[in-house]
Amino acid sequence: MPSQVIIRDLGSRSRRYGNEEHRNREHGNREPETELTCFLIHHSGGSATGYAPLAEHLPPTWRALAVELPGRGASVGESACGDMAELMAHVAPAVLDNAPDRYAVFGHSLGALVAYELVREAERRGAGPAWLGVSGSPAPHRLRDRLPERRDLWPRERLVAFLRELGGTPEEMLEIPDVVDYMVTVLRADLRIVDTYEHIEGPPLSTPVSVFSGDADPLAEHEFLNGWRERTLAPVSFHIWPGGHFYLFDHPESFCKSLVADVSSALSGTQAAAREEMEDAESHG
Repeated sequence: MPSQVIIRDLGSRSRRYGNEEHRNREHGNREPETELTCFLIHHSGGSATGYAPLAEHLPPTWRALAVELPGRGASVGESACGDMAELMAHVAPAVLDNAPDRYAVFGHSLGALVAYELVREAERRGAGPAWLGVSGSPAPHRLRDRLPERRDLWPRERLVAFLRELGGTPEEMLEIPDVVDYMVTVLRADLRIVDTYEHIEGPPLSTPVSVFSGDADPLAEHEFLNGWRERTLAPVSFHIWPGGHFYLFDHPESFCKSLVADVSSALSGTQAAAREEMEDAESHG
């Protein structure tokens, strides 16, 4: 059975989500009041700690919670999920059962697909986020057009070459057999989720969506990104950065500024809509 999903608080020491423990309590300091919680979902072969460089550039009033999928990090050695449905059966309750009223969701690559499915479930529950950010991924209904073969079935050598091609992995790590074995095992399991993913049609989202990509990303060409417009009734914005698949980690500060601006815009729109709804209700009361 797959291990429990772990949510790591990148604003303090790692801890399971929902265990309220203020990092400054022992010093008598008061933390700034959290105005937004942002859930971050990692790429294939990645882990929650990979978002630490980005979290440093988010506002101090945000709580950055990175979702660590099964089969890696603290749960290495335990079984991973076999497909998206199984994965969501673990991720959705881990995140949504404790989600605050004001939250946003961001995912990169595999994380973008997981984030999208998570927001679909959140909206079905009537508790959608203020904003969804997706990065380095074709629109979910275009994924099959982009992936002609099952990469999870590739031999070890080809997966290692794939890691080198995408970048983001220090070459010295790819020279250590035990490390490579671990990375290939995790990557293969994650790619199985992506490459067997089948988009199930349903109502479009009502959540604003921001689409981020690198201009030289071989996994998210422009023609496969436009389809994100079809996945929501709310506004969709596009941001293209210099770089390949892991462009966001090359520009952490400016990338986060763009992300924060889009979330702030979405929050303003939500607040404006709420005010209009209240004023309309009062006028008819």
